[in-house]
Amino acid sequence: MKEQQLPLPGFEEAAHAKKEIYIMDTSSIISIKEKFSQEDQRRIFQKLGQFALQGTIKCPPQVLMELKSYEGPEDEPLKWIKNFKSELIVNDPSLYEKAKEILKRFPSLVDPRKSREQADPYVIALAEILREKSNKVIIVSEDIRSRKKKISIHDVCRNLNIPCIQIEEFLSKIES
Repeated sequence: MKEQQLPLPGFEEAAHAKKEIYIMDTSSIISIKEKFSQEDQRRIFQKLGQFALQGTIKCPPQVLMELKSYEGPEDEPLKWIKNFKSELIVNDPSLYEKAKEILKRFPSLVDPRKSREQADPYVIALAEILREKSNKVIIVSEDIRSRKKKISIHDVCRNLNIPCIQIEEFLSKIES
């Protein structure tokens, strides 16, 4: 009689575990510059670089475009995203179609006063795409308060059951 082999504790759960991916929007990346000293920024972006290399942090290409329009050439956020562009930026072919669907449901996700393309619908679209591929997705955004003519990323995430956290909570998770 052959002895039955039982799976090692935790092995079965690990085999079915979903990969946790954080999608950072422009506001969360810029907030690092606003909230932390130069020295802390370098340390934080170094840590974020490690997570980018592991595939744990992602952004749609529109976040890079927004950072280029907000930041100067020597800013830590822009240097970081350029250094890890190939690991961070996800240019999925379905991203644009999914962003259109998001905007149909939440037209006030973009600020009507801004003429350039905005990253918010693409951040949500990327989260939906990665979630459909069986990943556990969490959006990192400082856009937490809806205004009269613009709904916040946090409110859209709540409506779509996508976890959304602010930068301080995210940093405390990755530094522990």
